[in-house]
Amino acid sequence: MPIIGVNFISITASNSRKPVKGRITVSSKPEIKSVEQREVTSPKLENVLAIGFSFTTTYEPDVGKIEIDGELLYQHPDAKELEKKWKKEKKLPPEVTVELLNFVLRRCLLKAAILADDLQLPPPLNFPVVRQR
Repeated sequence: MPIIGVNFISITASNSRKPVKGRITVSSKPEIKSVEQREVTSPKLENVLAIGFSFTTTYEPDVGKIEIDGELLYQHPDAKELEKKWKKEKKLPPEVTVELLNFVLRRCLLKAAILADDLQLPPPLNFPVVRQR
């Protein structure tokens, strides 16, 4: 189903500036926080859900953190049922969850990579490297 749009609500990024001996471990986690139906004023858009999400990248041992909170609009023919399931179980069907979390990962990893560079932290994803043959 289509993801109509995304809004970032808050972005927090920090570097502790602690000296680090050894390896820094970087981990990222997207999470769905809320699901609710949303009325959209466009005549062709119905069955829209507002999906609240968070995305956190942590740098251990206690080196830094990037946190992004946002909301995406998602159109699904069973929007009402998805909202009910969320309110009851705090779960969505696996295929919907995978689609939403993959979208959040793509959008937020790009944003986090830029912030990490600005804060002189390692990137949250591996970039390809050109090597001489």
